[in-house]
Amino acid sequence: MAKHSELLLMQQLRSLVRGSLDSATDQYLLTQFAAERDEAAFHALVRRYGPMVWRVCRQALSREHGAEDAYQSTFLLLARKAGSLRKPEAVSSWLFGVARRIALKSRARSAKEASREAVALPPSSDPLDVLTGRELLQVFDEELLRLPAEYQTPLILCCLEGKSHQEAARQLGWSEGSVKGRLERGRDLLAQRLTLRGLTLPAVLAAQIVWQSSAAASVPAALASSTVRIALLAAMDAGAAGVSASVLSLANAPGVIVGVSKIKLLAGLVFAAGLGLGGHFILQRPSSEPPRRESADLPVRADVSREPNAPKEVPRVEPQAPPAAQPTVMEAELWTIDRVNQRIGIIPPRSGNPDTTGEGVRPTERTMVLAKNAVILLEGKLAALTSLKRGYFIVLTLSADGREVEKIDARNLRKTKPER
Repeated sequence: MAKHSELLLMQQLRSLVRGSLDSATDQYLLTQFAAERDEAAFHALVRRYGPMVWRVCRQALSREHGAEDAYQSTFLLLARKAGSLRKPEAVSSWLFGVARRIALKSRARSAKEASREAVALPPSSDPLDVLTGRELLQVFDEELLRLPAEYQTPLILCCLEGKSHQEAARQLGWSEGSVKGRLERGRDLLAQRLTLRGLTLPAVLAAQIVWQSSAAASVPAALASSTVRIALLAAMDAGAAGVSASVLSLANAPGVIVGVSKIKLLAGLVFAAGLGLGGHFILQRPSSEPPRRESADLPVRADVSREPNAPKEVPRVEPQAPPAAQPTVMEAELWTIDRVNQRIGIIPPRSGNPDTTGEGVRPTERTMVLAKNAVILLEGKLAALTSLKRGYFIVLTLSADGREVEKIDARNLRKTKPER
């Protein structure tokens, strides 16, 4: 009887702990697991995002065994990187991208092996075996991954996971207004991308709902529990005990995790290549004057000036193309920031303290629209629009037509103002 009471008490305690962790933010769960190897915290992450990871793996891989390996590899990498993620609050976007890249690598390996063996595979009951349906969802995943993380994350939580604005805000640690605004902006961007590929967002979301309602969309309970065990072993550096070779191979495959160092290296190589290419064209640029020929190479021509009836030669004037429009550069002071609609309000720069507004009179404000791939620099370093504040001195590089801002170079004049 006493043992039965203790068992009931333990079950109640577990349910209370599980309920509190299910309502915790992603950042808290990752920190808890990275610092204390808390199995319950990682289990909460698997419960929260396991269905989404399983969906991505099953859509790319028609065979369940391959999808299970990709699923475990994804969470194995999360356990390894739990303490080093740049944006812990965006773990859903991180898992989505890693799961897709692992699944695509697994599919490429399977296709290579199948071409070697040339063995007929048994029929599958996968609801996405119809080529058009699978391609439809893969196009959706590709375009979703191309969105910035701040729009990608609420789309995954609200559109794919079916969470409300309040639930998504609690998990991300955002306000409900931020979730709603970024969700609407992300939905508009995604719809535009899908339209360019001949699809509509409602049709793709309907296909997602049909697939999620099938039996293949549910994560097997044994797979979820074994995944947590493997993740704990990986976090404690317990070696490869109990982990299959295929799971380790996928987790260690190059290119699965796109790190900051790789992005910086790629940007540096592109920049260096641009400098080299520009220098090549400068060196090879033809002179405006034609090359002079030696007198020995010049053909002997008759002196036509002595012939009275000889027609005069009229020099030929080559048509010149109009000069290309150059981008406009202007200086201003940042006044307002509309992060949702990607717009800023600027006023003419003023001398003195940039925070003063002059006797409480609101200066004339001009609204500028940011280009889709606008570059933002703060003190000479790449930054996000959210890093800028009112009063910053900015140098804007506008497009050739002057309608969009292609680059913002911001300076915080308050830092450079001498103290008195």
